[in-house]
Amino acid sequence: MCGIFGIINHHKRQLDKRAFITLGCANDSRGGDACGIMIDRKVEKGTEKDDRYFQCWYPKSEVLKATEKCYVALGHCRKASVGGVSPEKAQPVTIHDE
Repeated sequence: MCGIFGIINHHKRQLDKRAFITLGCANDSRGGDACGIMIDRKVEKGTEKDDRYFQCWYPKSEVLKATEKCYVALGHCRKASVGGVSPEKAQPVTIHDE
């Protein structure tokens, strides 16, 4: 089972990092094989052995540190029931459009 969490704003607003991190850590029980975030199309993933749980990975996140305001902040904790653990299979999925 995987877990997803996020904050979506109609207008660009201050990211409540405390709430976002709390949501991520609460989702750790749904993952254990990988984690990741997407904040306004900037993506970072935790797939290394010591970075697979959000609570261990988020202090290292450059995207999270650099973000002050955003429209969308999504996170994902992955439990790999199908497929292996790799950066290519880590989440969150992003959509690229012009």
